Amino acid sequence: MLPYELLYKPFWQLYIVFPLSIYLIVQIFFNYNCAVFINPGTPKKINSEPKCKKCFGFKPYGTHHCSFCDKCIVLMDHHCIWINQCVGARNHRFFFQFLSFLWIGIFVVIIYTFNTFWMHLISSYHNDTFCYKKDALSYLPWFEIFCNKQHHILVTNMAIFGYLLPAIIFFPIGFLTIWNFILISNKTTQANFVQEKYLDCITIKSLITTGILYNQTLKDVWKNFLGIENGRKFIKHILLPSFHIPLHAKFNCNECNNEIGQLIHVV
Repeated sequence: MLPYELLYKPFWQLYIVFPLSIYLIVQIFFNYNCAVFINPGTPKKINSEPKCKKCFGFKPYGTHHCSFCDKCIVLMDHHCIWINQCVGARNHRFFFQFLSFLWIGIFVVIIYTFNTFWMHLISSYHNDTFCYKKDALSYLPWFEIFCNKQHHILVTNMAIFGYLLPAIIFFPIGFLTIWNFILISNKTTQANFVQEKYLDCITIKSLITTGILYNQTLKDVWKNFLGIENGRKFIKHILLPSFHIPLHAKFNCNECNNEIGQLIHVV
């Protein structure tokens, strides 16, 4: 609906919206594919305690055995059906960035295409809908195909549905993004939270206040999670596609409260 929107918006906006759209699409597909194809991380096979009761392998803190993958996952967050594998130490960054860029992308679509939705929803604007703009849009190769008399209602419904779908998806994606942000800021995962916490308003309030608002190490927590270490930069390695794996995903601490704990390789 970009050609239709340009009828009502200044042309210079195209120089902003088009590059931004391409950038967001690249980031969404890049991070999604990385989340799908990069191994989430399993403990190195060594003879050490504690051991998993299901696969009998070494099970350091934060590791959970996934019944779907049938193996232990280091710093497991959850098993995601949309990427067909677990979200763990090695691919959690990509999964979170995928959610974040997807949420931003949906927001851009909702804001920029609201005029199209409104014009096709309200009957008083019937003569201003897509198919009635033949003089301005006849240059489009698909205009005659979509805008014959039989398809007028179809095009109108497509414009409305094409807006409502991202508008509805915006809220669950936003919830997942914000919830992941809260958990990551508190240096925990969904699996650990479910296992060790009770989900209520008091607990969530504590996560927000102590883990975010009054957390003096919040910046360091996110640098560690995003892997902005050893000379890596936020612009180059986060705002631009990067395959780097955060250091905490390459090594995992044996003791949850021991800062000098034994480092265990993740494979």
